[in-house]
Amino acid sequence: MSAPTPSPDSLNPAPSNAPSPVRPASKRRRGLLYVGLAAVCVLLAAGIAVLIGARHGLNVFTSATPLVVSASTLSAADQDQLDLKLDAFSERYDLGQAATLELSAPELNAVLATRTSLSSRILVTMIDGRLRAQVSVPLQLIVGNQGQNRWLNGEATLAIGAQDGQVQIQVVALAVNGRSLPRRLLDAVARVNLAAEAATQVSTADYVRRVEHIAVEGGKLVIHFKAA
Repeated sequence: MSAPTPSPDSLNPAPSNAPSPVRPASKRRRGLLYVGLAAVCVLLAAGIAVLIGARHGLNVFTSATPLVVSASTLSAADQDQLDLKLDAFSERYDLGQAATLELSAPELNAVLATRTSLSSRILVTMIDGRLRAQVSVPLQLIVGNQGQNRWLNGEATLAIGAQDGQVQIQVVALAVNGRSLPRRLLDAVARVNLAAEAATQVSTADYVRRVEHIAVEGGKLVIHFKAA
């Protein structure tokens, strides 16, 4: 029996008596980035769920300790500038106007750390026109008690673009615990469009539909949205 697929928010559950770190006003607009990057965690975990059935798989592809993936925080001035940028983008987007959002790697990591539940679970860099994401997920969230006290630490390189009106986010390289995944599993993962999930959800479908262009250009993630 296959393990249930976790929801992205379950990757970093907050204590029941603690306030949520997610800013409600930004929840909808995080959609494409959040779902796409969270899907990296889920896909890595799904691969491990298959591999741990093999001999020594649990010890080879997982670790007893989490990977430290927290990014350096922005300065107060840079955070203020990022908030102003996001507010300006949000205003144009909500009015149904064409809008462009450009985020550097530090800015994207700040968004993930402060506006989603992926804080300390993912670190993004941008290299050669692609996104590289480091993730660290408790394996027990994926496979239950069999994964107790084990961590899934991985790194994925993502190709991002838009073709024929469809956003494409696909894995082009994948390693777990410092080891590349078997070719058959990597090929299967590479065929999955990580943005497809966002396109099917009511909260993010409009967001994805309006993406006209998305790419890593000049060291920044650039997304152009058409008018509604």
